[in-house]
Amino acid sequence: MLDREHHSGVVNDKRVAAVALLIQPHHSHALTEMKTFLRIVRAGDLRGLAAGMNDSPDAQFLFSIDGMQLAAGYWRDATSTTIGQVEASLLFDVSVQDFAHLERGPVTGAVIRMLPGRQRQLVHWSNELNKRSQEAQESIRREGVEFESWFSFELNQNLYLFALMADYKEHAVSTDHDDLDVDRIHRDFKKNWDRSARYICTRIDSSDQA
Repeated sequence: MLDREHHSGVVNDKRVAAVALLIQPHHSHALTEMKTFLRIVRAGDLRGLAAGMNDSPDAQFLFSIDGMQLAAGYWRDATSTTIGQVEASLLFDVSVQDFAHLERGPVTGAVIRMLPGRQRQLVHWSNELNKRSQEAQESIRREGVEFESWFSFELNQNLYLFALMADYKEHAVSTDHDDLDVDRIHRDFKKNWDRSARYICTRIDSSDQA
């Protein structure tokens, strides 16, 4: 389902004056209710990504919004006793196990800015995909994708999505899934994305923190 053009490494040249850094969850969650987890911090605080967590992140990324350098840590199965003010809200997560015998590619991330005033459309999209979780599994299975995770966060009064996925290197991607309602819903939802804003989201290794 993820629009793969956002993994192309294109960055938007337009800049908006940065206000104070303020990353807030779009919804309120207790970690006991969600094991798939995303934390965002300033890029200068990479070690803070794992603060309060019992495990290292499964993937880490660097990206920039409005000139602010940020880092994100992603856990597929997080365990923690604390939850702070820099966690993004999990909107939707789907995975399949059909291709466990194949080699999985790396986890990739994409940052997407929503058009202003589109919170209602975001909630509707999230609710519809969660209601159609089995159909969403079929969609990513046809694409040769192991999982997709979608989060939201707010920064300087703008609403953003952070999407993650991992696919299988040797699986032939099928495009014959436009008949699924979940793909139509997702296609319509992309009309709410700000296509003028493109962000480079670079995966980093834990050794880069040294």
